[in-house]
Amino acid sequence: MDTTLTTLSKHFNLAHLPDAQQKEFLNEIGSILGQNLAIKAIPLLSEEDAKTCNEMISQDTSILQIINFLKEKTPDFQKMLDEEIATIQNSLAA
Repeated sequence: MDTTLTTLSKHFNLAHLPDAQQKEFLNEIGSILGQNLAIKAIPLLSEEDAKTCNEMISQDTSILQIINFLKEKTPDFQKMLDEEIATIQNSLAA
């Protein structure tokens, strides 16, 4: 499993779910997470990297590939990721 998916699985306590349900949940949360991260990260990227990211989005690149691109190119990405995960967790708990 990709490290981002492993991180999400741990944060959302999914180990007890069957694989199919884990995958469905991760796809839904990953999509929300990816969109939120892109909104926050694109302004922090170089002009060239922002253009590449926008092209990836417009070409319907998988959200996991976009997250991995942002992870590689964005300073303090892990902090951003942790904050977004916490925000989603709080929304789900409400």
